[in-house]
Amino acid sequence: MDTALGFSELKLTNIDAYAVTTGPGSFTGLRIGMSVLKGIVLADKKPIVGISSLDALAWQCNPYHGAVCVLMDARRKEVYCAQYTLKAGLLKKTVEGAVVNPGKAISAIHEECAFIGSGAVLYRNLILEKLGEKAFFPPASSHLIKASSAAFLGLEQLQNRQSMEPGHLVPDYLRASDAEIKRIGKG
Repeated sequence: MDTALGFSELKLTNIDAYAVTTGPGSFTGLRIGMSVLKGIVLADKKPIVGISSLDALAWQCNPYHGAVCVLMDARRKEVYCAQYTLKAGLLKKTVEGAVVNPGKAISAIHEECAFIGSGAVLYRNLILEKLGEKAFFPPASSHLIKASSAAFLGLEQLQNRQSMEPGHLVPDYLRASDAEIKRIGKG
């Protein structure tokens, strides 16, 4: 955090509010990032908002207009996915986030669609096999979540007075961790 603040020539006291991605994503990374930020927010008494990783990636398809399918590699030959429409800078979720195999994630898509995320890169050939020229892929640099995307969506939420209590901010994993699956299997 000190490095990011140094590059931007800011201090924590210059920050008015915080946005954090809530997942899906790395189980440990989400817990650590959210815990650190919750501590800062509780100490500074500043607003915080949670942003879906899937929403942040979809937003990165701007200025594209049309259907957007976010596919994040979830390992185990699965993807975290959600679908959106993006029009005139407005993002609307059309299919809620889920974890499924990549074939199922794209099975209902028949129109032109932008595909973004690590899963879109990994399963590009499968997508092209099904949709051909109807599939659009943003530049390689767009497939990782940018802090600016989460910040922009966070600002929108704050302007709509959608900040949250830090205690209500929880990771959205979309599936159980390997440790939880093993624990439940032994129970």
